Amino acid sequence: MNSSETSEIQEQSEHLNSDETKVESEVKGEVKGEVKGEVKGEVKSETHTRSHPKDPLHGLSLKTIVTTLEAQYGWEKLGELIPINCFKSDPTLKSSLTFLRKTPWARIKVEELYLKSSKNWGKYKKDS
Repeated sequence: MNSSETSEIQEQSEHLNSDETKVESEVKGEVKGEVKGEVKGEVKSETHTRSHPKDPLHGLSLKTIVTTLEAQYGWEKLGELIPINCFKSDPTLKSSLTFLRKTPWARIKVEELYLKSSKNWGKYKKDS
């Protein structure tokens, strides 16, 4: 192997190392950003992300949805509309959120009720 071949191999090696370093730093930056976001208390969807621009639930946290439904219906009526124990047996916001975050089928039912209900809120205003 002559000196020109050796220098060419060294240049290629340096180029590959710089690309690897760039990728590693990008990956580390993404991981650090996620960890920082969680530490700072940013609310993120635990089960799935909603990124479609026409999604009516985009930007709404599960906490907002449950709080709104509870204010509109109350725990008793929510337990009738969606018969799950987190609404029927000693319901609290914290226990309901914990259950709904761990149980996708129940979360979907709550989100569907919110969408159905929010379309009708304000249609039948009481005269003051």
